[in-house]
Amino acid sequence: TDIDIVKNDAVNDAVNDAVNDAVNDAVKDRLKAELLGIIKDNGLSLTQLMKKYLIGRATAQRDMKILRDINFISFVGAPKTGKYMITKKLTQILKS
Repeated sequence: TDIDIVKNDAVNDAVNDAVNDAVNDAVKDRLKAELLGIIKDNGLSLTQLMKKYLIGRATAQRDMKILRDINFISFVGAPKTGKYMITKKLTQILKS
């Protein structure tokens, strides 16, 4: 739908603007996909991320750290049952 296309473009732009050049294109593409998944599913746990994107625990943790460091996501809830959610900062970027 048009909303999904706008959201995809907004996420692409936001990640490209926020993640520095040290992160290669394959990692940027994975971060964008993970971010869209978090938005679409209203949050994802680390295990859900690993299964959905076929990545290992270390990769999922590293990716979530990158997205946390740029304040696009935060971890909400208990360590065992919590999930990664988008932040107000990203919500505002996507609305603008």
